[in-house]
Amino acid sequence: MATARRIRVRRGGRVVAIAATTAMATLAVGTSPAAAADECGADAIAQPLIDHVNSAHLERSPLQQVDDLLHVDSYVLAHTVLAESLLAPVMPTVDAVLDPLVQHVETAHLERSPLQQARDLVDVDDYVLAHTVLVESLLKPVVEGCGDSSQPAPAPAPMPGHGGMPAPQPAPAPAPAPALPPVAPATVEIHDYAFAPKTLTVPLGATVTWTNNDTDTHTVTGSGLKSKSFGKNGSYSYAFTKSGTFSYACSLHPQMKGSVVVQ
Repeated sequence: MATARRIRVRRGGRVVAIAATTAMATLAVGTSPAAAADECGADAIAQPLIDHVNSAHLERSPLQQVDDLLHVDSYVLAHTVLAESLLAPVMPTVDAVLDPLVQHVETAHLERSPLQQARDLVDVDDYVLAHTVLVESLLKPVVEGCGDSSQPAPAPAPMPGHGGMPAPQPAPAPAPAPALPPVAPATVEIHDYAFAPKTLTVPLGATVTWTNNDTDTHTVTGSGLKSKSFGKNGSYSYAFTKSGTFSYACSLHPQMKGSVVVQ
């Protein structure tokens, strides 16, 4: 609820009434923290600050800003909202970076004995693969941000024509690719720290589901397969739309390896 006050000042021999309105909506930024969290990048961080400076300072007289400052509760609340709006676009990326690191440290180090970790270190290839996957998981949120990289960037609007000539018409959208015929799903069981079957052959378009029967958590990582860690009775599914051999491993237990052959 806005609070309005009229202040009378003398200017040029005349008394001028100035309406000083104190409202949280005036001091706060134009977008809420929840809305700011849906955006990414420097613009999402800078825009709330720009909106606040414009509406709460540049567009308000010194008397109005003094009146705002006297209303301490509203003033503090407004700047708290501003701080939340500035931090909101950053927090999802921070959480996405820390989550795989925490999972890796807990499962691959804290929950494994020194002898088990020494055995992991001796198998250099698997050890490097596991930590390469970990680095990829840490860098992915930073590189991709919170935008959906699977969606193509929108084409720019065509520029208007010159010399009275009409603007060129945009090219027609390409026809959608034909849908793959339905095929039966396939499964891979995880048991005793192994994928079964270790090598699975499926037709193009098949969906493969990995189900964890171990008490420990596992992942399915490699060749485009990037699952989160899932525990007992948890599962991960992936639809194969390209032919080829897809090799993968568990990033938490690199001795676990498997492959899917898509024909």
